Amino acid sequence: MHTEQPGGPGTNQYRQRPGRRPAQPTIQVHLAVPLDDSEILCALAASPNSPPPLLRQISRITTFNSSHVLKIRLALNPACPPTILRQLAADPEYQIRDAVVGNPHCPPSLLQQTHQRNPTHDHSIAKNPACPPRLLTQLAISPDPNVQIAVAQHPRCPAHILGWLASETATGTAYIQTPHGNLEEQAAVGDIALAHPACPPAVLTRYSGHTDSHTRTIVAANPSSPPGTLERLLQDTFPSVYEAAAANPSLPRHVLAMWQLARG
Repeated sequence: MHTEQPGGPGTNQYRQRPGRRPAQPTIQVHLAVPLDDSEILCALAASPNSPPPLLRQISRITTFNSSHVLKIRLALNPACPPTILRQLAADPEYQIRDAVVGNPHCPPSLLQQTHQRNPTHDHSIAKNPACPPRLLTQLAISPDPNVQIAVAQHPRCPAHILGWLASETATGTAYIQTPHGNLEEQAAVGDIALAHPACPPAVLTRYSGHTDSHTRTIVAANPSSPPGTLERLLQDTFPSVYEAAAANPSLPRHVLAMWQLARG
């Protein structure tokens, strides 16, 4: 019968010791393209599939600091390591810094630092999906209505900030892109806040009696509007208002059926 010798494959010498992680392999990436081939370098810098070690190597080549396009591609790349983003955030060119704060993987701390150092980037910061609620609260008081609208459209905007933006305090307007194409239309900050699904129901109820039918239509279309508010808006004299209320998924079905029956 064959027996295993001490130190053989069946002994503890070859077993993983409890509580210790296996050693991680070191990955080395070699840039196997000509350093003067800017087209290939830009493609690699822009690709979200490029591994971070490769992106770090690209940022160290001698032509990197003089290549505007290369830096832009890296700044926009969601796979770009935070260390490179921090390096690019200090670039003297506005467009490159703005690309950094628009990167969805930009660290929140870097967004905060950029806001404090250079508020001219506030619009891009407010549009960044990674922007934290605390920073959105600070951006809400911006004198620029474009920044306020970006805050009001942000999915992470706190409810109390939406309530404040919907108030008469925030009366600014700005041009926003329509959902139907590249056309732009003028929109009020308050209207954008009222359309947000996180807008507080109490605020929506308050504005359901607004003198402007456009505002009442926005409230009627918001799925966060309370059923009682929607039922009252069904009796509005403006078609845009009661039609929006009737199409609202939060309106109880029996209320809709009774309203339709009454209309014949």
